[in-house]
Amino acid sequence: MTSGGSSQERLTQAIFSVCADEATVSAAIAASLKIPGAQFAGEFRDYITADRRPQFAPALKNAGSVVALVDLPVRGGPRKTGMVLRFSLNRVSFV
Repeated sequence: MTSGGSSQERLTQAIFSVCADEATVSAAIAASLKIPGAQFAGEFRDYITADRRPQFAPALKNAGSVVALVDLPVRGGPRKTGMVLRFSLNRVSFV
């Protein structure tokens, strides 16, 4: 699902979600519609791993910045979750 942004505007920010609940996805879509140059570029229902990479939309590859809304299970508390997220995002490439 994609939304927001006009094809005539330069896409400066792409937003996507991973394993987010419906309320979070809806809020992200609504926010992207209010931000010039932003576009909600998709939602992924499964976690992205080095072995399981989805086909990323061109908006994710070409945007000036990308925001990932990732719902991670908290095992070991917020600090550990943040470190796992940072490590995971460093390993994911949009190219």
